[in-house]
Amino acid sequence: MIINSDSKWAGGMGDLICFSWLAACADTNRPRIHFYTRDPRKRVLLDVLGQVYSDDWKHAIDMSPAYEAEMKDLCRLPRWIYWTQHLKRTELVPVCPTVTIHPGDLQWVTENILKKSLLQRLVSSVTRAADRKLVLLFPNTSQYTRSWLTSHWMNLAEMLYASGCFPLAIFAGSELDGLFRYSIKDAPLGRIAAMMRLCSLTITCDSFPAHLAATVGCPTLTIWGPTTPENVFGHCLDRIEILRVSPEVCECVGCNSDKKLIRPACSVACEALVMLQPKVVLERVLEMVK
Repeated sequence: MIINSDSKWAGGMGDLICFSWLAACADTNRPRIHFYTRDPRKRVLLDVLGQVYSDDWKHAIDMSPAYEAEMKDLCRLPRWIYWTQHLKRTELVPVCPTVTIHPGDLQWVTENILKKSLLQRLVSSVTRAADRKLVLLFPNTSQYTRSWLTSHWMNLAEMLYASGCFPLAIFAGSELDGLFRYSIKDAPLGRIAAMMRLCSLTITCDSFPAHLAATVGCPTLTIWGPTTPENVFGHCLDRIEILRVSPEVCECVGCNSDKKLIRPACSVACEALVMLQPKVVLERVLEMVK
């Protein structure tokens, strides 16, 4: 059985990680699941997750009907259930795949991130008496309406540093260049997985780093707005911490783009995400990294 992860409705890197949880189960419930992709980054990710990719696009299964069924059902169920129904493989239950992190990537993180963090601690008057804990920040998302404000990320990073942590922003592209005290741009996936293995905490919105961190086994704090954790992370909900404003504060939190709730302004920014303040996130982070 081959899944087409390059089709229009295949989803992104996060969905590919979710699929790997089903593929891990299929390893003991034949037929095994393979993945068709020509995307080099997806192939690297599949290697990290111990999954198999195929060049046989003719027999690859289009998952579009599963996504359409999910949206028609208003995302009531975990996403993986819609997938197994479409594949007629309802016996599959998500199992965490075995993550393979190259020793060279672990060494790179130790030499270039952790030791630099130690040096910063030694010269800092704020945290001279305590070790800084590495906290990874992922400001990017594939959809703007799932994004926390860049100013919120910047404020959180500075508050984390003042509180004794070592906040490291990891992002793609150039739009965030120079905005953070410490950052890495366009890091290879293998190194990102290694950083997650060695850090104290990963903070993301609903985006693929949250899926990867949960699969690696890294403590993960996710910031939520228009989507619902039970739908997107139903396969690994016990591995992430959820943070979002309450419905009493913002009635459309977790709207999943419901036509009854979505407004023109939602295409610019999610109100629920805007209303979630950095100091609230900081409080939860400090609880998690004690």
